[in-house]
Amino acid sequence: MELIDRILGRRTGSVFGDYHAVRTIYEGEKSRVYEGSMAGSDETVAIKLFTPAYERTVTLMTKRHRIPWEGEVGMALNPPDGVAGDEYPIVRTILHGREFGRRSGCRYIVLEYVHGIGLRTLIQNRHIILTDMRRQITSQLCRALALIHAKGMIFRDVNAENVIVRLDGRVKLIDLGFVAPSGIVFEERAGTPSYMSPEQIKGGELRPATDIYSLGALFHEMVFGRLPFTTGTAADTPIRALQRRNEIMKMHLEAELPQPSEEDARLAGGFLPIIRRCLAKEPDARFSDAAELLEEIEKL
Repeated sequence: MELIDRILGRRTGSVFGDYHAVRTIYEGEKSRVYEGSMAGSDETVAIKLFTPAYERTVTLMTKRHRIPWEGEVGMALNPPDGVAGDEYPIVRTILHGREFGRRSGCRYIVLEYVHGIGLRTLIQNRHIILTDMRRQITSQLCRALALIHAKGMIFRDVNAENVIVRLDGRVKLIDLGFVAPSGIVFEERAGTPSYMSPEQIKGGELRPATDIYSLGALFHEMVFGRLPFTTGTAADTPIRALQRRNEIMKMHLEAELPQPSEEDARLAGGFLPIIRRCLAKEPDARFSDAAELLEEIEKL
């Protein structure tokens, strides 16, 4: 542990309360995520530490829109007493705070460690679990979003990267950093372009139907192995990456969904009309929220 302390610049122990960072499992522009543990406990946790740049962004967004930050959102969405964390479809937040030891310390969150496979990996490999457990996975995703919608919030960034399928088949929705109150208006085009709803792109009012659109794009990807709107432009340079982003967003705004082939229609089965309704351009033409969508899926 002393070696790990030196490698991490002694940013273990008191930095994250009683939790020690063991190893880095993810590093990106917004955060660094560690696998961690508590002294005297065999429980493994995930410790998410914001980068200084993202810390500034979160502070600005919180002040501008008066919304709680990710740690507070996570605590509000934790399972109620009597509900087992393993059975809960949203990642559980254990505690949150600020990095100790420097005046400009960044925020961190201690989360349950989810053992499983990312939905992105399952889709890319066309894993048999997507066929065998398609209804179960989609139902659990709807339940997770229904819990968020019932709290008067929206997830705002439904995509394959934010879903982990556990080894027992249960689904966990992770990364609550984009959760915001329903009805909010963002001028920023925040989200993942391949899943963004038209109203997100236009900077309009965001409601639960916004999540339904993104969920429809994810269902499309799960069933057909591809997103509803794609472009041949490669993101191999910053300029081409921006061009690709703009092309995809324009398709979400203007392009009609391609008609499925007979083979695609057979693969989709009863999911096809659900997917197409989720991906309606106008929010009022979609399912109103995840609870209504769940009712439709349960009929399949």
